Amino acid sequence: MHKWLRQFRFELDMILRRPSILALPLLFGALLWWSLSRIKPADQLFSEAYSYYSMLHTMTLGLVMLLGILTIRRDVRRPSYEWSAGLPVSYGTIISAKYLAALLYFTSFTVLAGAIYYWFSSQQVTSQITMQYTMFFTANFEVSYAVTLALAMLLAITIPNRIVYLIGFCAWMFGTFFMEIFILERFRLDMLRTFHLSQLFVGSGNYTDTWGLVLARDGLHSSHRFVLAFTLMLLIVGVMVLQQLRPSKHRRRTWVLGICSVMLAAALFVPYAILWQGLNALDKSRLADPSLYKLENIQYDQLPEIYGIKDYNIRLQKLKDDTLQAEVTMNLPAEDLVGKKELPLTLNRMFQIRQVKVNGQEAAIKRQGEKLSLELSQVVTGPLTIEMSYAGKVMDYSKTFHGTGRYYAFVKGENIFLPGYLAWYPIPGDQPIYLKDQNGIELGTTFAIINFPRSDFKLTLSGFERPVYTSLNEVTRESGEQVYSGEVHDGVTLFGGELEELEQGATPLHVVYTPYNKGWTEQILQRINELNQYFSTWLPTDLGKVKQLLFVPYRDYNHSDMENNAYVLNYISMDQEYMSQIIANRMLVGTRHGDYLIENVQDDIRMQLRALLWYVYYKENGLLDNEKNINGFMIAELYARDWANDKKELGIQMREQVDKALKLGKNDQVKKLLKHFYVQGLEIPIESGQEASGLNQSHPIPYSAWEEQWKKVMGQ
Repeated sequence: MHKWLRQFRFELDMILRRPSILALPLLFGALLWWSLSRIKPADQLFSEAYSYYSMLHTMTLGLVMLLGILTIRRDVRRPSYEWSAGLPVSYGTIISAKYLAALLYFTSFTVLAGAIYYWFSSQQVTSQITMQYTMFFTANFEVSYAVTLALAMLLAITIPNRIVYLIGFCAWMFGTFFMEIFILERFRLDMLRTFHLSQLFVGSGNYTDTWGLVLARDGLHSSHRFVLAFTLMLLIVGVMVLQQLRPSKHRRRTWVLGICSVMLAAALFVPYAILWQGLNALDKSRLADPSLYKLENIQYDQLPEIYGIKDYNIRLQKLKDDTLQAEVTMNLPAEDLVGKKELPLTLNRMFQIRQVKVNGQEAAIKRQGEKLSLELSQVVTGPLTIEMSYAGKVMDYSKTFHGTGRYYAFVKGENIFLPGYLAWYPIPGDQPIYLKDQNGIELGTTFAIINFPRSDFKLTLSGFERPVYTSLNEVTRESGEQVYSGEVHDGVTLFGGELEELEQGATPLHVVYTPYNKGWTEQILQRINELNQYFSTWLPTDLGKVKQLLFVPYRDYNHSDMENNAYVLNYISMDQEYMSQIIANRMLVGTRHGDYLIENVQDDIRMQLRALLWYVYYKENGLLDNEKNINGFMIAELYARDWANDKKELGIQMREQVDKALKLGKNDQVKKLLKHFYVQGLEIPIESGQEASGLNQSHPIPYSAWEEQWKKVMGQ
């Protein structure tokens, strides 16, 4: 032990004797501090910091590779130091001392990275959350440094020529950028992530503070155990190579250690491989299912045929092992069912059906993948009550068409992501939940419309560690049970995890957000409040169109911005002014999803009227001269030329009329005119017969009505 300590002190002194080497950690820390200090308080700290950390960490791995090679070439693989092989110090002592001295030096980078992140994070979130994310960074830094240093030393041992510097550079580039771009992403070989020198992937889009660490945790732990065993194997192999250079009585012992290290690395790779095998199993079963819809057979604008469901009553319980147990009761009106002998339903294949009853009698059901066919004992002549119980575990991972894989749904402890478009509860008809192509599986909702009936919904949740959030109104939350209810027409998605709630007395919104997004959310709400206060002074605003704001950044949530009466924001916009206007507009005038159905502006000017509301706001607040505060999306219809559905450029004419009136000081008359049309309803739903959520049912408003009302109000 005394020899090893003396060797260790010697190696550490050789590293730290140069001022330039001592200055590198300080330079690294200064770059990190400067990078994180540039992140605005309203920005998402973790995702922003991750991009800086991953890039800077990857660059420092080049330094690790260089220093690892230099420590070996300084004496061990230097011809003028061949005499040192005669010293009574084993190669095991020399290599281990060199390795730990160099690793201790790079641990200073890790400590600085962790301390800097902890400082900035502690300004925004609790110490518990801060420590969780700090440990994520420090663990990945240290493991990456450990394996890269061992690889560099092995390369220097096995390649005594100076070309080892070029090979080391190539190994660094291949093990980081090349592997990520050309192997992991292009060929979708996520299982090989563990061989990436940097455990912080530069191009990863998975890491947000919503569920990023939760989904990566098991894989990272298994990967880290394997990588550390692989590191030990590299060091022992290096010692074995050196042992061949001089006579030694320890050769047999070294070979035994080498074989054991290989076996240990292989043994620790097995659970990692099993983990990925389990994740890929569901994808394989879907690819092998001949009944799965093919992408080339799908038309996006084709609405699947469904039948009505009057109401749902769902009791969903989560067991301790994350199994979900569901009991569903559906009441179906007779109008769409008369004469039917079978009812098509769609339910995700992750759930196994236990029992089905129709009007109290057990019924047979056929199943293939997500497709269910409920056999009726007799031809339907009246309403039906269907009761169904099923259970299953949810961990839906897919390789997707390109890039790294995605988690479409999961239930893991307190972390819940269960989108309605994946049919976690039975939905009517035969609907394309997943699509198959020669390259793999993709979400059906990406290329097709999932059709949900308008239904009254009651959802009772139990067994969940933390509150679960949905787009429905929460009725009660007590004794470990939550009850939600409301009308559903967009499906129901469940969100759970480290989410927080914010009640704003001046804003009629129930707000849910992730911890790092509190500042961003508060600023958005402040602007929404200001916008609502302005419009409410001259419009009878009906803010009930949006009752919740669910801010859950997650790239794999593939849904429109609105789900029922909740605005679901699943991405981070750097322009808060833009997002606040988008949300306020949704609260003010509702959806515009059916705007593509307007073939001629002459027959329907609702889009132009919606734009004029914002045009008046911009004019009265002097914003038209400040492009930064203008959302062109709001007033595009007032400037558009050569549009096929606005050949007469009526939008421009309406803007010019309003502009002249405002210049003459007729602001009150303009507002009175717009109020007249606002109360008629400016929401534009997709289905013409669908009742809009505005003050009244929304109908097309012809341009002639504008001309008539203009003359009446303006006296022109």
